[in-house]
Amino acid sequence: MDRDLHCLSTRNALIEKHPSHTVTYGRWSRIFGAWIGNPNTITKTTDRLPMWPLVGKYGRTEYQNKAIPNHLFAAYIEEIPYKFRQLVAPLGRWQWVALEAIWAIPEFAGFLESEMKGRRNSFLEICYTLRNVHSLDRDERKQFNQTVMLQKRRKTLCDLTSGGHGDQMVRNLSKIDATNLSKAQLKAFISILSDKKIADQISHLNKIPETLVRTFAHIEPWQLDPKTLCLIARMYQNNGPSFIFEHQLNILYSGLMGEHDHKTIADIKECFALSKDIPELMLILESWGNFCENGFSYPPPPTLANKQLVPVTSQKAAIEECINENGLRRSLISHNNDVYDLCAYYYKWCGDEPATVVLGMSNECMSWDVEAIGHSEFSLLEVIGKFGSTVKQTTLDEIKRTILKFIHRPK
Repeated sequence: MDRDLHCLSTRNALIEKHPSHTVTYGRWSRIFGAWIGNPNTITKTTDRLPMWPLVGKYGRTEYQNKAIPNHLFAAYIEEIPYKFRQLVAPLGRWQWVALEAIWAIPEFAGFLESEMKGRRNSFLEICYTLRNVHSLDRDERKQFNQTVMLQKRRKTLCDLTSGGHGDQMVRNLSKIDATNLSKAQLKAFISILSDKKIADQISHLNKIPETLVRTFAHIEPWQLDPKTLCLIARMYQNNGPSFIFEHQLNILYSGLMGEHDHKTIADIKECFALSKDIPELMLILESWGNFCENGFSYPPPPTLANKQLVPVTSQKAAIEECINENGLRRSLISHNNDVYDLCAYYYKWCGDEPATVVLGMSNECMSWDVEAIGHSEFSLLEVIGKFGSTVKQTTLDEIKRTILKFIHRPK
């Protein structure tokens, strides 16, 4: 028996000693597992498997326990057959659960080996996460591992999610790197994949990155239309700007607050639905992120007394004007920061030739290639016809006359 100020090593276990509790690690040659106990009594213990990895890559002994000398803990780990340590190494936080299953159910090692060879270990990790296996007691974990080992995957998934899922769902979930995902994130992702169009799009991915699952979990409550979700999935399929998308989404998500949530998300959904491809989706997301960062308000434009030049007074209306009417990409949305800086404004031209007008303050837009309007304080930053075309000269002249006659800067 080895004694230390913080631990006790016996032929049955290693015992960590803390002021408020003890942790007993049962040896592989005895009863493998872990228990939390009261330092003042030996008999009152609670089964509690750790969530930290026991071994490093390839099953090597890498864990360092502050309460137990390294040589004692290394000896404890090396009692576990190397082939089993190597087998559970990819499972991260689920290593203890898998080792306990191998110790209690000898056939489980063969099952786990076939899962690893078929690169299906993600499904096992998802089952552990959805069932919250660490909250189960020892007998319940054994029963659950037997069920996962013997039962059809589809039936197991249906039992865990209370829903009817087909083989495609099982195949898609088996592609996920689920090591660090939570139960809530997985359930949100499964909910989205219940739509066949999205599931079909996801099925083209060789591997589903953790970031895609987190992104879908973020936006699952928004109930976006399948077309938008398919566009998002396609970014990951084609190695598109997924990192930038996630960054912009985080900006937007962190900016949504309080009373703005419900109405703003409804507007965001409608705007996302307008996007026809990934670049438009990215621009809409970027535009909404700017909107949230600037305090959920759209600056009022200079006053107007003409029905042909209609001011655009909301973020949603601006995006609809950019995407729906003119089929534009970056052109108009690129002026958003100038709008918030009160040196640019959007207008909708309702003359014989429809157009979108971006009006700027002459002395504040010197960085733009602007066209001054007479001796006015305004400049035309852009006039864009339908589908991004150039408007006729007669239309441009009419717009200028209207600006000179009817617009004045607010006092």
